[in-house]
This record gives sequence, C-alpha cells and structure tokens, in this order.
Amino acid sequence: VWCDGVERPWSLSISHSKRGVLVALTDGVDVSLGVDLTDAGHFTDGFVELWFTPVEQAWFTETRSLGTARFIWAAKEAIYKACSDGESFVPRDVEVRPDGTCTYRTAVLADCRLESWNVDGHLAVMATIHSRCNSNPPFSTTN
Repeated sequence: VWCDGVERPWSLSISHSKRGVLVALTDGVDVSLGVDLTDAGHFTDGFVELWFTPVEQAWFTETRSLGTARFIWAAKEAIYKACSDGESFVPRDVEVRPDGTCTYRTAVLADCRLESWNVDGHLAVMATIHSRCNSNPPFSTTN
C-alpha cells in the first residue's frame, strides 16, 4: 500500500458485487488479509465439481446448503487475496475444510482465521493471517 508517496507494510483487500463494495485495511506489519463479497448466487453441481476440492465437494454434498457453497467460495477468494503474490487465481489451489483449517497451494495455513457475516443480501468473508504470507509464509507442510 502506498500512502503519501511512501510504501507502507499494510495489507489492503477490496471486493465488489453489482450492489456493494467491501474494503479492509490493516496497518499490522505481520498481518495479511483478504475479503470477498458474494451475492446470493446459484451453485450448480458442475460448478462445485469444477472449482471445489474433493474435501469441499464432500462438505457441500453432506450439507446440500447454498450457504455452505457461498461460504466456501467466498473464503477461497479471501484466502487467495491474503496469500497471493500476483499469481492467477486457481480455485482448487485453495481449500477450506469443515474443521476450519485452510490450505493454499497444498500448504496448511497455520494461523488463518475466517470471519463471515451477512450484509444487505451478501455474504462477506474476511481471511486474516497473522504472519505475512508473502514475506514470512505461515505455512506448515504437515496435515
């Protein structure tokens, strides 16, 4: 983040839909965050099969809940935004597990926290990782 011509070690994330905008900013030097805002869309079985990991597919199949699918999708995007270093979004590179753990590019995010809330017909999700993903990855290679 650049502020008054000076690069700051802050984390900024922006998401939008047709009807809303969500912005999050932290000045914590050891915090990386990402946000996503989703409308009440429809998740087909084909969409879930194409973009969700087998663990996420099983979670969705078990619940058959649109809320579960929306949360998984929004969390995947928020985690990607918190961890990305400019690479393209590949939804299957991010996994959100029913037990609350998350992975990015097969590495377990040791200290990822997901928060979600409903606002004006949207589901908002914020991923907070308390060690900067890009400078000191908070990854563990064990599952």
